[in-house]
This record gives sequence, C-alpha cells and structure tokens, in this order.
Amino acid sequence: MSLFPYFAYGSNLLTSRLADRCPSARYHAVACVDGLEIEFSKEDSEDESGKATLVPSHGHRLYGVVYEVELSELEILNGVESGYDLKHDFKVTRLDTDTPLTVKTYIAPEQSRKPGLKPFDWYLALIVAGAIEHGFPQAEISAYQNMDFQADKEGENKSNALRLLRQAGFESIEQVLNRKRSVAVFS
Repeated sequence: MSLFPYFAYGSNLLTSRLADRCPSARYHAVACVDGLEIEFSKEDSEDESGKATLVPSHGHRLYGVVYEVELSELEILNGVESGYDLKHDFKVTRLDTDTPLTVKTYIAPEQSRKPGLKPFDWYLALIVAGAIEHGFPQAEISAYQNMDFQADKEGENKSNALRLLRQAGFESIEQVLNRKRSVAVFS
C-alpha cells in the first residue's frame, strides 16, 4: 500500500467528509503554514458560491490537517478538487513536533478566483466542524464562525453535509456556525 500526505484546509478538514470521498484517508497530524490564509474566492460554476483556496497573507498562520491517503485514491481526490491546481511539494509544519512536512494540496489558480464570493452555510459548517474536531486554536475557530456565508436551499449537498456533521457529533449546521464559547474537542 502506497500512501501520500494530503494537507486539507477547506471542507476536507472534517475527517468524515474526506473519508466519505477517500475511504483510505487517515488522520496524521495538525499542521500549519505561515503567510497564507483561506479566502472563499474559488468560483463554483454550478452554484455561484465561494469555495476555499489559499492566498498570501502577511503575518497570518493557517492551520490544516495532514491525512495519509492511498495513492490509488489520488484520482478520486483530483476529481473532487477539479478546477484547483495540485501542488505536489507544498511545505507545512507539523504542529505537535515542529517538524517540516512536504505534502500535496490544492490551490485555485488566479483565473478561477472571483473576489466577493461567499461560501454556503453547509460548506462553512464542514470547515468549522473540522477545526473543532482537530483542536484548532479558539481564535481560528471563532474567525471561521464569524465569516459571512450565504444560506443554501435544501438539497443533496446540504443533506450530505448534515449527515457528515451528525456523524462527527454535531446536531445541526446552525449549532456549528453559532458555537462561540467553550468549544469541545472531538477525537
């Protein structure tokens, strides 16, 4: 079995979300990268919502999760992340050991970014739930919870997100997005 390290920073932060897509995915470590932040400017041509991508940001530290995924599932991940550029040699730092890691991740190319977009409520909730699940700093979790979003109508994407959130121990999208105090860490 051949594995590759994958750095998740968007909705794939939530373990159940990534495992639903790539069943072999296993948590490896929380990691960070300095000088980048999430921006919801990756345009989704199907629904006009903003999806997460990374953009330069002086003085910011971005947190994410490194998973180990079977190489045989890379094509599945490429399909899910279509429209993004796969970065094969992305550098992050493992938080618990301060060890540098070289991982794969996806970043939207400039031409597919559109400033001013907002993520759907369910999409942002997956990110917040993943940050909570992996014990991100409270300031980072609160910053995500305070981001603007747009409500999405009921549909397959929203239903699927709610199923994954419940699998991770959350009752609702609203619970995740409104959580402001005393965040419990789920393992």
